Amino acid sequence: MVLMAGAFGRYKSLAGELSLAGLILAAFVLPASFNAGPAAFSGMLVNDGLAMIFRPILILAAGMIILLSLGDKNLPAEDGPEYYFFLLVATVSMLLAVAANNLMMIYIALESISIVSYIMAGFLKRDVFSSEAGVKYFLFGALSTGITLYGISLIYGLFGTLDLNLIREILAAGEVNHLALSVALVLALVGFAFKCSLVPFHMWTPDVYQGAPTPVAAFFSVAPKAVGFAFFLRVFVENFQGVFSYWTPLAGFMALLTMTIGNIAALKQENVKRLLAYSTIAQAGYIFVGLAVGTPEGIKATLYYIFIYTLMNLGAFGCVIAVANTIKSDRIEDYAGLYKREPLLAIVLTVSLLSLAGIPPLAGFLAKFFILASAVEAKYVLLAVAVVLNSVIALYYYAKIIKVMFLDEPKPLMVAPTDFSKNDGSQCWPLACRTVAVQLVLMGTLIANLFLGLWPHPIIGWLTNLLHLG
Repeated sequence: MVLMAGAFGRYKSLAGELSLAGLILAAFVLPASFNAGPAAFSGMLVNDGLAMIFRPILILAAGMIILLSLGDKNLPAEDGPEYYFFLLVATVSMLLAVAANNLMMIYIALESISIVSYIMAGFLKRDVFSSEAGVKYFLFGALSTGITLYGISLIYGLFGTLDLNLIREILAAGEVNHLALSVALVLALVGFAFKCSLVPFHMWTPDVYQGAPTPVAAFFSVAPKAVGFAFFLRVFVENFQGVFSYWTPLAGFMALLTMTIGNIAALKQENVKRLLAYSTIAQAGYIFVGLAVGTPEGIKATLYYIFIYTLMNLGAFGCVIAVANTIKSDRIEDYAGLYKREPLLAIVLTVSLLSLAGIPPLAGFLAKFFILASAVEAKYVLLAVAVVLNSVIALYYYAKIIKVMFLDEPKPLMVAPTDFSKNDGSQCWPLACRTVAVQLVLMGTLIANLFLGLWPHPIIGWLTNLLHLG
Protein backbone atom coordinates (compact mmCIF):
# COMPACT_ATOMS: atom_id res chain seq x y z
CA MET A 1 0.00 0.00 0.00
CA VAL A 2 2.82 2.39 0.83
CA LEU A 3 4.60 1.67 -2.43
CA MET A 4 1.41 2.03 -4.48
CA ALA A 5 0.74 5.40 -2.87
CA GLY A 6 3.55 6.71 -5.05
CA ALA A 7 1.53 6.00 -8.17
CA PHE A 8 -1.13 8.49 -7.09
CA GLY A 9 0.30 11.96 -6.66
CA ARG A 10 -2.21 13.21 -4.13
CA TYR A 11 -1.48 10.29 -1.77
CA LYS A 12 2.31 10.56 -1.88
CA SER A 13 2.41 12.74 1.22
CA LEU A 14 0.52 10.09 3.22
CA ALA A 15 3.17 7.36 2.79
CA GLY A 16 4.84 8.12 6.12
CA GLU A 17 1.58 8.26 8.06
CA LEU A 18 0.44 5.01 6.44
CA SER A 19 3.74 3.33 7.38
CA LEU A 20 3.40 4.53 10.95
CA ALA A 21 -0.18 3.24 11.12
CA GLY A 22 1.03 -0.17 9.94
CA LEU A 23 3.67 -0.32 12.65
CA ILE A 24 1.16 0.74 15.32
CA LEU A 25 -1.14 -2.05 14.15
CA ALA A 26 1.80 -4.49 14.29
CA ALA A 27 2.49 -3.37 17.87
CA PHE A 28 -1.10 -4.13 18.85
CA VAL A 29 -0.94 -7.58 17.22
CA LEU A 30 2.49 -8.35 18.68
CA PRO A 31 1.32 -9.73 22.08
CA ALA A 32 -0.85 -12.29 20.30
CA SER A 33 2.17 -13.51 18.33
CA PHE A 34 3.87 -14.51 21.60
CA ASN A 35 1.19 -17.15 22.06
CA ALA A 36 1.68 -18.61 18.58
CA GLY A 37 3.37 -21.96 17.94
CA PRO A 38 6.97 -22.46 19.05
CA ALA A 39 8.29 -22.90 15.49
CA ALA A 40 7.38 -22.40 11.84
CA PHE A 41 8.73 -23.40 8.43
CA SER A 42 10.10 -26.73 9.68
CA GLY A 43 11.83 -25.07 12.61
CA MET A 44 13.62 -22.41 10.54
CA LEU A 45 11.80 -19.73 12.55
CA VAL A 46 11.26 -20.00 16.31
CA ASN A 47 9.06 -18.10 18.71
CA ASP A 48 11.34 -18.11 21.74
CA GLY A 49 12.31 -15.57 24.39
CA LEU A 50 15.06 -14.05 22.26
CA ALA A 51 12.67 -13.33 19.39
CA MET A 52 10.05 -11.98 21.79
CA ILE A 53 12.58 -9.52 23.22
CA PHE A 54 13.92 -8.21 19.94
CA ARG A 55 10.62 -7.88 18.04
CA PRO A 56 9.23 -5.07 20.25
CA ILE A 57 12.61 -3.29 20.19
CA LEU A 58 12.71 -3.37 16.38
CA ILE A 59 9.10 -2.20 15.98
CA LEU A 60 9.73 0.62 18.47
CA ALA A 61 12.92 1.65 16.65
CA ALA A 62 11.23 1.56 13.22
CA GLY A 63 8.31 3.64 14.50
CA MET A 64 10.64 6.26 15.96
CA ILE A 65 12.63 6.37 12.70
CA ILE A 66 9.43 7.01 10.75
CA LEU A 67 8.57 9.88 13.10
CA LEU A 68 12.06 11.33 12.63
CA SER A 69 11.73 10.91 8.86
CA LEU A 70 8.39 12.72 8.86
CA GLY A 71 10.08 15.64 10.60
CA ASP A 72 13.22 15.74 8.42
CA LYS A 73 12.96 18.64 5.95
CA ASN A 74 15.98 17.40 3.98
CA LEU A 75 14.38 14.18 2.70
CA PRO A 76 12.98 14.55 -0.84
CA ALA A 77 9.18 14.51 -0.56
CA GLU A 78 8.71 13.11 -4.07
CA ASP A 79 10.53 9.89 -3.12
CA GLY A 80 8.62 9.40 0.14
CA PRO A 81 6.68 6.22 -0.81
CA GLU A 82 9.82 4.44 -1.96
CA TYR A 83 11.73 5.52 1.15
CA TYR A 84 9.09 4.25 3.58
CA PHE A 85 8.64 1.07 1.53
CA PHE A 86 12.34 0.25 1.90
CA LEU A 87 12.20 1.05 5.61
CA LEU A 88 9.26 -1.33 6.12
CA VAL A 89 10.92 -4.07 4.05
CA ALA A 90 14.05 -3.76 6.19
CA THR A 91 11.90 -3.97 9.34
CA VAL A 92 10.14 -7.14 8.14
CA SER A 93 13.51 -8.68 7.28
CA MET A 94 14.82 -7.88 10.74
CA LEU A 95 11.74 -9.37 12.41
CA LEU A 96 12.46 -12.59 10.51
CA ALA A 97 16.16 -12.40 11.32
CA VAL A 98 15.77 -12.35 15.10
CA ALA A 99 13.51 -15.43 14.95
CA ALA A 100 15.76 -17.39 12.57
CA ASN A 101 17.05 -20.69 13.99
CA ASN A 102 18.63 -21.96 10.79
CA LEU A 103 21.89 -20.65 9.37
CA MET A 104 20.47 -20.42 5.85
CA MET A 105 17.48 -18.43 7.11
CA ILE A 106 19.91 -16.20 9.02
CA TYR A 107 21.89 -15.61 5.84
CA ILE A 108 18.75 -14.83 3.79
CA ALA A 109 17.54 -12.37 6.42
CA LEU A 110 21.00 -10.79 6.66
CA GLU A 111 21.16 -10.33 2.91
CA SER A 112 17.63 -8.91 2.76
CA ILE A 113 18.53 -6.31 5.37
CA SER A 114 21.81 -5.50 3.61
CA ILE A 115 20.40 -4.98 0.11
CA VAL A 116 17.74 -2.57 1.34
CA SER A 117 20.32 -0.80 3.53
CA TYR A 118 22.59 -0.12 0.54
CA ILE A 119 19.69 1.58 -1.25
CA MET A 120 18.72 3.64 1.80
CA ALA A 121 22.29 4.81 2.40
CA GLY A 122 22.45 6.25 -1.14
CA PHE A 123 18.86 7.48 -1.16
CA LEU A 124 19.75 11.15 -1.77
CA LYS A 125 20.48 10.65 -5.47
CA ARG A 126 21.64 14.23 -6.05
CA ASP A 127 24.00 14.23 -3.07
CA VAL A 128 27.50 12.99 -3.86
CA PHE A 129 28.15 12.06 -0.21
CA SER A 130 25.00 9.94 -0.07
CA SER A 131 25.96 8.15 -3.28
CA GLU A 132 29.44 7.54 -1.87
CA ALA A 133 27.89 6.17 1.33
CA GLY A 134 25.76 3.70 -0.64
CA VAL A 135 28.73 2.46 -2.69
CA LYS A 136 31.03 2.08 0.34
CA TYR A 137 28.34 0.29 2.30
CA PHE A 138 27.73 -2.06 -0.62
CA LEU A 139 31.41 -2.90 -1.12
CA PHE A 140 32.12 -3.60 2.55
CA GLY A 141 28.81 -5.39 2.99
CA ALA A 142 29.23 -7.65 -0.02
CA LEU A 143 32.70 -8.70 1.11
CA SER A 144 31.68 -9.41 4.72
CA THR A 145 28.52 -11.26 3.72
CA GLY A 146 30.47 -13.41 1.27
CA ILE A 147 32.96 -14.39 3.98
CA THR A 148 30.09 -15.23 6.31
CA LEU A 149 28.44 -17.42 3.67
CA TYR A 150 31.73 -19.27 3.19
CA GLY A 151 31.86 -19.94 6.94
CA ILE A 152 28.26 -21.20 6.87
CA SER A 153 29.12 -23.52 3.98
CA LEU A 154 31.96 -25.00 6.06
CA ILE A 155 29.57 -25.53 8.97
CA TYR A 156 27.22 -27.36 6.60
CA GLY A 157 30.11 -29.53 5.45
CA LEU A 158 30.94 -30.41 9.06
CA PHE A 159 27.40 -31.16 10.27
CA GLY A 160 25.39 -31.96 7.14
CA THR A 161 22.69 -29.56 8.30
CA LEU A 162 22.16 -25.86 8.95
CA ASP A 163 19.47 -26.34 11.61
CA LEU A 164 20.86 -25.04 14.89
CA ASN A 165 18.86 -27.53 16.96
CA LEU A 166 20.33 -30.47 15.06
CA ILE A 167 23.78 -28.93 15.24
CA ARG A 168 23.43 -28.66 19.02
CA GLU A 169 22.57 -32.39 19.22
CA ILE A 170 25.58 -33.35 17.10
CA LEU A 171 27.84 -31.20 19.26
CA ALA A 172 26.49 -32.91 22.39
CA ALA A 173 27.49 -36.24 20.88
CA GLY A 174 31.05 -34.91 20.38
CA GLU A 175 31.32 -35.96 16.74
CA VAL A 176 32.95 -32.91 15.17
CA ASN A 177 36.42 -31.57 14.39
CA HIS A 178 36.74 -28.61 16.77
CA LEU A 179 39.61 -26.96 14.87
CA ALA A 180 37.66 -26.93 11.60
CA LEU A 181 34.59 -25.69 13.46
CA SER A 182 36.58 -22.83 14.99
CA VAL A 183 37.76 -21.72 11.52
CA ALA A 184 34.19 -21.86 10.19
CA LEU A 185 32.83 -19.87 13.14
CA VAL A 186 35.48 -17.16 12.80
CA LEU A 187 34.49 -16.74 9.14
CA ALA A 188 30.79 -16.69 10.01
CA LEU A 189 31.49 -14.06 12.66
CA VAL A 190 32.58 -11.49 10.04
CA GLY A 191 29.12 -10.63 8.71
CA PHE A 192 27.65 -10.33 12.19
CA ALA A 193 30.53 -8.11 13.32
CA PHE A 194 30.03 -5.93 10.23
CA LYS A 195 26.40 -5.29 11.18
CA CYS A 196 27.44 -4.41 14.74
CA SER A 197 30.32 -2.13 13.61
CA LEU A 198 32.84 -4.11 15.63
CA VAL A 199 36.55 -3.50 15.07
CA PRO A 200 38.11 -4.35 12.62
CA PHE A 201 34.88 -4.42 10.57
CA HIS A 202 33.87 -0.85 11.42
CA MET A 203 35.58 1.12 8.65
CA TRP A 204 32.37 1.80 6.72
CA THR A 205 30.49 3.34 9.65
CA PRO A 206 31.68 7.03 9.77
CA ASP A 207 31.46 7.65 6.02
CA VAL A 208 28.09 5.92 5.67
CA TYR A 209 26.57 7.73 8.65
CA GLN A 210 27.82 11.10 7.43
CA GLY A 211 26.65 10.63 3.85
CA ALA A 212 23.33 8.87 4.43
CA PRO A 213 20.16 10.85 5.24
CA THR A 214 20.17 11.51 8.98
CA PRO A 215 17.08 9.34 9.74
CA VAL A 216 18.74 6.50 7.81
CA ALA A 217 21.95 6.94 9.81
CA ALA A 218 19.84 6.81 12.98
CA PHE A 219 18.19 3.64 11.69
CA PHE A 220 21.56 2.01 10.94
CA SER A 221 22.84 2.93 14.38
CA VAL A 222 20.18 0.95 16.25
CA ALA A 223 18.08 -1.56 14.28
CA PRO A 224 20.58 -3.56 12.14
CA LYS A 225 23.01 -3.34 15.05
CA ALA A 226 20.42 -4.96 17.34
CA VAL A 227 19.93 -7.72 14.76
CA GLY A 228 23.68 -8.32 14.63
CA PHE A 229 23.79 -8.84 18.37
CA ALA A 230 20.75 -11.12 18.13
CA PHE A 231 22.74 -13.25 15.65
CA PHE A 232 25.66 -13.40 18.08
CA LEU A 233 23.34 -14.48 20.89
CA ARG A 234 21.56 -17.05 18.74
CA VAL A 235 24.59 -18.61 17.06
CA PHE A 236 27.58 -18.17 19.34
CA VAL A 237 26.24 -17.82 22.88
CA GLU A 238 23.29 -20.21 22.65
CA ASN A 239 24.81 -22.91 20.47
CA PHE A 240 28.58 -22.73 20.08
CA GLN A 241 29.99 -21.03 23.17
CA GLY A 242 30.68 -24.33 24.94
CA VAL A 243 32.70 -25.82 22.07
CA PHE A 244 34.27 -22.68 20.59
CA SER A 245 37.22 -22.46 22.99
CA TYR A 246 38.42 -19.20 21.43
CA TRP A 247 35.10 -17.41 21.86
CA THR A 248 35.71 -15.62 25.17
CA PRO A 249 39.25 -14.32 24.45
CA LEU A 250 38.31 -13.38 20.86
CA ALA A 251 35.08 -11.63 21.87
CA GLY A 252 36.78 -9.90 24.79
CA PHE A 253 39.63 -8.67 22.58
CA MET A 254 37.18 -7.38 19.94
CA ALA A 255 35.14 -5.60 22.62
CA LEU A 256 38.28 -3.96 24.02
CA LEU A 257 39.47 -2.82 20.59
CA THR A 258 36.02 -1.64 19.53
CA MET A 259 35.33 0.58 22.54
CA THR A 260 38.87 1.99 22.58
CA ILE A 261 39.25 2.75 18.87
CA GLY A 262 35.72 4.14 18.64
CA ASN A 263 36.25 6.55 21.54
CA ILE A 264 39.72 7.69 20.52
CA ALA A 265 38.64 8.33 16.94
CA ALA A 266 35.62 10.33 18.15
CA LEU A 267 37.82 12.80 20.05
CA LYS A 268 38.95 14.70 16.95
CA GLN A 269 35.65 14.78 15.05
CA GLU A 270 34.13 18.13 14.07
CA ASN A 271 31.03 16.74 12.37
CA VAL A 272 28.31 15.62 14.78
CA LYS A 273 27.16 12.73 12.59
CA ARG A 274 30.69 11.35 12.32
CA LEU A 275 31.12 11.79 16.06
CA LEU A 276 27.92 9.85 16.71
CA ALA A 277 29.13 7.20 14.25
CA TYR A 278 32.29 6.62 16.26
CA SER A 279 30.19 6.79 19.41
CA THR A 280 28.02 3.92 18.12
CA ILE A 281 31.19 1.91 17.46
CA ALA A 282 32.27 2.45 21.08
CA GLN A 283 28.79 1.60 22.35
CA ALA A 284 28.92 -1.66 20.38
CA GLY A 285 32.12 -2.48 22.26
CA TYR A 286 30.38 -2.00 25.62
CA ILE A 287 27.47 -4.21 24.52
CA PHE A 288 29.86 -6.91 23.28
CA VAL A 289 31.40 -7.19 26.75
CA GLY A 290 28.21 -8.89 27.94
CA LEU A 291 28.39 -11.37 25.07
CA ALA A 292 32.06 -12.06 25.77
CA VAL A 293 31.18 -12.86 29.38
CA GLY A 294 28.41 -15.16 28.16
CA THR A 295 26.82 -15.72 31.57
CA PRO A 296 23.05 -15.35 32.12
CA GLU A 297 23.70 -12.01 33.84
CA GLY A 298 25.91 -10.93 30.95
CA ILE A 299 23.21 -11.80 28.42
CA LYS A 300 20.55 -9.93 30.39
CA ALA A 301 22.88 -6.91 30.72
CA THR A 302 23.47 -6.98 26.96
CA LEU A 303 19.76 -7.04 26.17
CA TYR A 304 19.03 -4.23 28.64
CA TYR A 305 21.84 -2.16 27.12
CA ILE A 306 20.49 -2.68 23.59
CA PHE A 307 17.04 -1.46 24.66
CA ILE A 308 18.39 1.62 26.46
CA TYR A 309 20.90 2.33 23.68
CA THR A 310 18.05 2.51 21.18
CA LEU A 311 16.40 5.28 23.20
CA MET A 312 19.64 7.17 23.89
CA ASN A 313 20.90 7.17 20.33
CA LEU A 314 17.60 7.99 18.64
CA GLY A 315 17.20 10.92 21.03
CA ALA A 316 20.60 12.27 19.97
CA PHE A 317 19.92 11.77 16.25
CA GLY A 318 16.49 13.39 16.63
CA CYS A 319 18.18 16.52 17.93
CA VAL A 320 20.62 16.46 15.00
CA ILE A 321 17.67 16.35 12.60
CA ALA A 322 15.91 19.24 14.39
CA VAL A 323 19.05 21.38 14.17
CA ALA A 324 19.76 20.48 10.54
CA ASN A 325 16.19 21.43 9.59
CA THR A 326 17.09 25.04 10.31
CA ILE A 327 20.81 25.55 9.78
CA LYS A 328 21.41 22.71 7.28
CA SER A 329 24.72 21.93 8.96
CA ASP A 330 26.14 19.03 10.95
CA ARG A 331 29.24 20.85 12.19
CA ILE A 332 29.63 20.91 15.96
CA GLU A 333 30.75 24.57 15.90
CA ASP A 334 27.38 25.54 14.43
CA TYR A 335 25.69 24.27 17.62
CA ALA A 336 27.15 27.30 19.43
CA GLY A 337 24.57 28.96 21.66
CA LEU A 338 21.89 26.39 20.93
CA TYR A 339 20.64 26.65 24.52
CA LYS A 340 19.89 30.35 24.04
CA ARG A 341 17.93 29.74 20.84
CA GLU A 342 16.27 26.40 21.63
CA PRO A 343 16.65 25.50 25.33
CA LEU A 344 14.46 22.38 25.21
CA LEU A 345 16.36 20.98 22.22
CA ALA A 346 19.68 21.60 23.95
CA ILE A 347 18.43 19.91 27.14
CA VAL A 348 17.22 16.81 25.27
CA LEU A 349 20.54 16.48 23.42
CA THR A 350 22.45 16.96 26.68
CA VAL A 351 20.44 14.26 28.45
CA SER A 352 20.93 11.85 25.51
CA LEU A 353 24.69 12.47 25.41
CA LEU A 354 25.13 12.17 29.17
CA SER A 355 23.11 8.97 29.13
CA LEU A 356 25.38 7.61 26.37
CA ALA A 357 28.33 8.57 28.58
CA GLY A 358 26.83 6.63 31.51
CA ILE A 359 26.21 9.50 33.91
CA PRO A 360 23.78 8.83 36.80
CA PRO A 361 20.85 8.98 37.34
CA LEU A 362 20.18 8.45 33.63
CA ALA A 363 19.29 5.10 32.05
CA GLY A 364 22.67 4.77 30.35
CA PHE A 365 24.38 4.62 33.75
CA LEU A 366 22.45 1.52 34.78
CA ALA A 367 23.08 -0.09 31.37
CA LYS A 368 26.84 0.32 31.85
CA PHE A 369 26.59 -0.72 35.51
CA PHE A 370 24.92 -4.02 34.60
CA ILE A 371 27.61 -4.71 31.98
CA LEU A 372 30.33 -3.93 34.53
CA ALA A 373 28.69 -6.07 37.20
CA SER A 374 28.42 -9.07 34.87
CA ALA A 375 32.10 -8.72 33.87
CA VAL A 376 33.30 -8.41 37.47
CA GLU A 377 31.12 -11.31 38.62
CA ALA A 378 32.61 -13.50 35.88
CA LYS A 379 36.17 -12.39 36.89
CA TYR A 380 36.79 -10.40 33.68
CA VAL A 381 38.27 -7.49 35.58
CA LEU A 382 40.35 -6.20 32.64
CA LEU A 383 37.23 -5.74 30.52
CA ALA A 384 35.48 -3.97 33.39
CA VAL A 385 38.41 -1.58 33.83
CA ALA A 386 38.45 -0.95 30.07
CA VAL A 387 34.75 -0.03 30.14
CA VAL A 388 35.35 2.48 32.95
CA LEU A 389 38.39 4.10 31.30
CA ASN A 390 36.65 4.32 27.93
CA SER A 391 33.58 5.88 29.55
CA VAL A 392 35.85 8.64 30.87
CA ILE A 393 37.27 9.22 27.39
CA ALA A 394 33.78 9.31 25.89
CA LEU A 395 32.63 11.88 28.43
CA TYR A 396 35.18 14.34 26.99
CA TYR A 397 33.78 14.45 23.47
CA TYR A 398 30.18 14.38 24.67
CA ALA A 399 30.99 17.28 27.00
CA LYS A 400 32.55 19.14 24.06
CA ILE A 401 29.16 19.32 22.34
CA ILE A 402 27.43 20.30 25.58
CA LYS A 403 30.01 23.06 26.17
CA VAL A 404 29.45 24.47 22.67
CA MET A 405 25.66 24.50 23.17
CA PHE A 406 25.64 26.12 26.60
CA LEU A 407 28.79 28.24 26.90
CA ASP A 408 29.69 29.45 23.39
CA GLU A 409 28.06 32.52 21.95
CA PRO A 410 25.54 31.86 19.16
CA LYS A 411 26.69 32.61 15.63
CA PRO A 412 24.56 34.27 12.94
CA LEU A 413 22.86 31.57 10.91
CA MET A 414 24.23 31.49 7.38
CA VAL A 415 21.28 29.56 5.92
CA ALA A 416 17.78 31.01 6.06
CA PRO A 417 14.90 28.64 6.87
CA THR A 418 13.14 27.29 3.81
CA ASP A 419 9.74 25.90 2.89
CA PHE A 420 8.29 26.17 6.39
CA SER A 421 9.25 29.82 6.93
CA LYS A 422 7.79 32.68 4.92
CA ASN A 423 9.65 35.51 6.62
CA ASP A 424 12.08 37.89 4.98
CA GLY A 425 15.07 35.63 5.53
CA SER A 426 15.98 37.01 8.95
CA GLN A 427 17.94 34.57 11.06
CA CYS A 428 15.57 32.74 13.39
CA TRP A 429 14.66 29.32 14.71
CA PRO A 430 10.93 29.05 13.97
CA LEU A 431 8.80 26.56 15.86
CA ALA A 432 7.92 25.00 12.51
CA CYS A 433 11.47 23.59 12.40
CA ARG A 434 10.55 21.23 15.20
CA THR A 435 7.64 19.31 13.82
CA VAL A 436 5.28 17.38 16.05
CA ALA A 437 6.77 14.06 14.85
CA VAL A 438 10.30 14.95 15.93
CA GLN A 439 9.02 16.45 19.18
CA LEU A 440 7.31 13.15 20.04
CA VAL A 441 10.59 11.27 19.66
CA LEU A 442 12.58 13.86 21.61
CA MET A 443 10.15 14.05 24.51
CA GLY A 444 9.71 10.27 24.55
CA THR A 445 13.44 9.61 24.74
CA LEU A 446 13.91 12.36 27.36
CA ILE A 447 11.24 10.86 29.64
CA ALA A 448 12.51 7.30 29.08
CA ASN A 449 16.12 8.23 29.89
CA LEU A 450 15.03 9.85 33.15
CA PHE A 451 12.37 7.32 34.15
CA LEU A 452 14.33 4.14 33.38
CA GLY A 453 17.39 5.58 35.10
CA LEU A 454 15.41 5.83 38.33
CA TRP A 455 13.11 2.82 37.95
CA PRO A 456 14.47 0.13 35.58
CA HIS A 457 12.47 -2.70 37.16
CA PRO A 458 9.78 -3.00 34.43
CA ILE A 459 12.37 -3.62 31.70
CA ILE A 460 14.52 -5.89 33.88
CA GLY A 461 11.48 -7.92 34.91
CA TRP A 462 10.36 -8.22 31.29
CA LEU A 463 13.80 -9.48 30.21
CA THR A 464 14.04 -11.87 33.15
CA ASN A 465 10.63 -13.42 32.46
CA LEU A 466 11.33 -13.95 28.77
CA LEU A 467 14.79 -15.39 29.33
CA HIS A 468 13.63 -17.53 32.26
CA LEU A 469 16.59 -16.33 34.30
CA GLY A 470 14.93 -15.53 37.57
